[in-house]
Amino acid sequence: MSSLKQALNEGRFVRVLEVVAQQCPSRLAALDQIVHRGPLAGWPLLPAFADRVGPHSDLSPLEGAAALGNPASSLLHFSGKDRERADLLLQMESMKALGLEQLLLLSGDRLPGHHPGQAPARYLESVAARSMCR
Repeated sequence: MSSLKQALNEGRFVRVLEVVAQQCPSRLAALDQIVHRGPLAGWPLLPAFADRVGPHSDLSPLEGAAALGNPASSLLHFSGKDRERADLLLQMESMKALGLEQLLLLSGDRLPGHHPGQAPARYLESVAARSMCR
């Protein structure tokens, strides 16, 4: 399976399948079949694991990738919602240990249940996060 980085360097298109990985074994099995089936309409299919911060029963991006055997083509999302520098550094360390290199940094979404003006919320801005990744 090629990586997003490899495809971009070669000027090729890819299909990115955004996944909200759930703990349901039948859904994970179906996702595994989709991701490992190979190219879709001639383009590599790359799984992108969504990062839904908050009290959800969904798997984290790292857990989702692990459930599929950590395919090197995985694109893990990292949301800056209610996160700090240490959270990003831990994510990067965990990814490195698993041989995962592709990270999408996101910011700007509101936390579930947060209402602006009622209480302050922390957001690790994606530009600052990008600088830390370099």
